Amino acid sequence: MRTVQGQRRAKLLNYWESKCCATGLAIPELPRANHIEPWKDSTAEGRVDVYNGLLLSGSLDLTYDQGFISFRDAGKMLVSSQLSGTALAARPLGCDERIPRRLEHKKYLAFHRENVHRG
Repeated sequence: MRTVQGQRRAKLLNYWESKCCATGLAIPELPRANHIEPWKDSTAEGRVDVYNGLLLSGSLDLTYDQGFISFRDAGKMLVSSQLSGTALAARPLGCDERIPRRLEHKKYLAFHRENVHRG
C-alpha cells in the first residue's frame, strides 16, 4: 500500500505543482496529499484518482480532514461555524478564497461537503 500512496503523492505533487492548493506555499516537503472523498468511503478507482486529491499544508490538511473546512464546487473555501471567531474563520495568512479545480473534482468535493464537513 505504501507504494500506491507514494505514487499517488507524486501524482498530486505534479498536478498541484508541489504547492499547497489553498495557500500556494511551494515547499514540496510541507503539503500533505489528502483525499477529498476519504479513503474509507472511496472506490478503488477513487482512491487513486488525482482529482480526488488535494495538497494542503499542515494545519489546513488536518482541518480539512476533520471536516472543519471544505470547498464549494467553484473552489471557494467553506469554514465550519464551529470555528467562528478563530483566525481560520478570517482565513489563514496567504490563503486564497478559492482552490483551482476542474469539473472532475466536483463529485468528490460534493461528497466531502455532504458527509465530512461540519457546516
